[in-house]
Amino acid sequence: MSMRVDKASYNWAQVPLFADMPSADIARFVSTGFCFVYQAGGLVLSSQDPGETFFIVLRGLAKLSLVNARKDAFNAALFVPGDFFGEMAILDPSLTRSGDIYAVTELEVMSLNKREFLRMTHECGILALNLARTLASRLRGMNQRLVTEVLPSPLCKVAHTLMSLSVKGKRLPEKDHVMMPPLSVQDWALFCYTTPDVFKVSVENLKQLGTLDVADQQLIITDPVKLAKIAKGDR
Repeated sequence: MSMRVDKASYNWAQVPLFADMPSADIARFVSTGFCFVYQAGGLVLSSQDPGETFFIVLRGLAKLSLVNARKDAFNAALFVPGDFFGEMAILDPSLTRSGDIYAVTELEVMSLNKREFLRMTHECGILALNLARTLASRLRGMNQRLVTEVLPSPLCKVAHTLMSLSVKGKRLPEKDHVMMPPLSVQDWALFCYTTPDVFKVSVENLKQLGTLDVADQQLIITDPVKLAKIAKGDR
């Protein structure tokens, strides 16, 4: 389902891509967009699609699903409200899309076509700078994700994944506590390069070690310092 974006419905200034942009430029960017809603599990963007569309997540969660050299599927990136995707195939037409984007929960996105996206990045230097900053940060995050697969044990892999994705979680009033995004066990396992059963055992072990708690089926990091040590194989 698609509809024209209602500019008044969102606090656009809170979108990291629009940081420090004049309100008039934000309004021009948003005015050309359309809003799409996807059901959980729905395919948002296929690796076979041409690079013609840029997306910003407004509500819900999405994931980038890839296949490794052994033909095993895994989750490479998680997108939360304020994140964007689809930019690489626009910026470099020689590239094919890196994988498939799926809605993890009910997902609402704003889409912008290639011409409008390129026009706005050309006309608004702050937008282009914010885009570059985010891509640099994302590259560092992806490098961290590549480390996960070669870690020596499932416990290290789960701990490392939770630390890597903690930036996508919600800070709680308790000091250093982070509520992680509401992913299924299957999706968590695919992020951790393991199986659902192994993931569940690892979570129980991390709970016993005092680094995790579970509330309403959501994981809560309670001791990030200790969790980071476990991720490195140091108990």
